[in-house]
Amino acid sequence: MFQFRLTKKLFTLLGIFCVMLVPLSGLAAELQYPVAIFQGDELAKVQQWEKTWAGKKITSANVDEVKEFLPETYYDLMKDTDKWGESWFEVVPYRQVPVTPGNIKFTKQYYGQAKTGPDGEILNYVSGVPFPDTKVAVEMAHNFRTRSYGDAYKSVEIGHIVDGRLKYDMSIEIRNNMNFFAARTDTPPAPEYDPNPKKIWRSFFMEQIAPPEVRDLRILEIHYIDRNKAYDRWIWTPAIRRVRRSSTTERQDPKGGGDNAAYDNLGWDGAIQENTYTYVGAKDVLMARHTDKSKIVHTPGDCIFDGTQRERVKAPYKQ
Repeated sequence: MFQFRLTKKLFTLLGIFCVMLVPLSGLAAELQYPVAIFQGDELAKVQQWEKTWAGKKITSANVDEVKEFLPETYYDLMKDTDKWGESWFEVVPYRQVPVTPGNIKFTKQYYGQAKTGPDGEILNYVSGVPFPDTKVAVEMAHNFRTRSYGDAYKSVEIGHIVDGRLKYDMSIEIRNNMNFFAARTDTPPAPEYDPNPKKIWRSFFMEQIAPPEVRDLRILEIHYIDRNKAYDRWIWTPAIRRVRRSSTTERQDPKGGGDNAAYDNLGWDGAIQENTYTYVGAKDVLMARHTDKSKIVHTPGDCIFDGTQRERVKAPYKQ
């Protein structure tokens, strides 16, 4: 399994949003955005809790004491040490994630303009957070998928394909490039390239460096402003020295030597309207948001990174 993989079932948003979405009404000029997750008495309560827990190392021995703040699957994984091995994380204080000036500007400027269509697709979306004060589950899902990575994004993902039974590792390295043609926030031209004749929302390019079996595998994706239009995807397969177009049905198939698929990228990277959602409510969870990668520890054969730093945040849940 990929250690950095997020599955498509992880729809709790898990603190990725830097603000708690609270229902407000009125004109765009009256919208309060961003809004901190914790304020007033709630913030004081969390800070009091942190006096006991911040800096604590959580293992299978004491994870029951913070069970209420963990997804059930993650708690079970930590407790089943015979199957998954011993793992640990550290509790750190809550910090608000900063929002860029452009994100604030366009969220307020286009507040109330975005809508959902008959199939749950997003309509009239330009830039910023499309539904900043919603409690509608499908709108939360669109907030999740349209979240900003900056107008251009590069990353090098280094991890491991792990055989937990045989305690065997294979290193993996992937280089990603993402560029937004529309829904831009801070880098000119914003909010969209002009001209943009093909009405592209964003492009994504991935190059696989390791493991050797799939070295030089490359994927190019083009996602469109029209969310009812299937995105285009091409794959360069070095073993056969061919570029071929990937069909929509293939995007749930594993690629690159691991068990993650195209739709698993970024938490969920398929069309929002392919799923149904129900807003359950808000829950305090321990979420890794400001992890210091230098403190992460990997033990060969273990499927979980140790040493992640988790802070208590309030996250909207939807199913």
